[in-house]
Amino acid sequence: MQMHQLADACLFGLSFWIANLLRVNPAVIDWFNLGVIPADAFKNVVYLYFALVPSAPLVLESQGFYNRPVMGPRSAVLWPLLKGILIITFGLVLVMYVCHMITPRGITVFFGVISFSLIFIKEEIIRGVMRSKLAQSQYKRRFVLVGIEREIVRIREELIERADQSVSIVAEVNLVETPVQQIVAELHNHSVYGVILSAKHTNFEQVEYVIRACELEGVEVWLVADFFSTQISRTSLDELLGRPLLIFRTAPEASWRMVAKQVMDFLNSPR
Repeated sequence: MQMHQLADACLFGLSFWIANLLRVNPAVIDWFNLGVIPADAFKNVVYLYFALVPSAPLVLESQGFYNRPVMGPRSAVLWPLLKGILIITFGLVLVMYVCHMITPRGITVFFGVISFSLIFIKEEIIRGVMRSKLAQSQYKRRFVLVGIEREIVRIREELIERADQSVSIVAEVNLVETPVQQIVAELHNHSVYGVILSAKHTNFEQVEYVIRACELEGVEVWLVADFFSTQISRTSLDELLGRPLLIFRTAPEASWRMVAKQVMDFLNSPR
């Protein structure tokens, strides 16, 4: 993920540089009937680079852009990318307003369109490379699916529905009926990348045995942690005293819109 973020940071910087070049191009000015640019309009552009390049990939990460399968549907790319670009572009406008910069506002429009296009093209190139037969054989991760029967069926159907071509299920094992030794044998037989482990709270003891066995084998365990049914709570992960936590939250988290409003209210409040 770090390499993707670094590449996107470079693309954001390139997009902003191209946006500035387009804004001073006479042909572009005539085509869009843009206004005359003051001589000192670009003196503060370098400061925007320092704010934009490191923060833009973090915004995409907050929208779940990097938390998705590479070979997933294009909607998993387009929607978080569009939201992230809108937030970044709005952030640029906000910084210009707060810092009283006279940088032409049209730059932000050019920047939004160019950055969206470049990053989407990058994702399409990666998708094309991954779709080659050689790359698929090297990239596809092999898993053993372990759980109770109805959970195995549910996860298998969801994987098929989402068309995640980065995951290959090479074996399915019933957690209740199969001893741990046989599960370990499946790991050896298929040379797997990891185990997708799903079970309800009544099977915690068997789950612990499987996790310990995978630890000894040096195999990753992906635990599907939906032990309890919730209606409106959203689940997140955290840590307390070195122990993993599942957090069930019903209160809404702070959104970018709320944060921006609070900043504007603070700046406009009498002092």
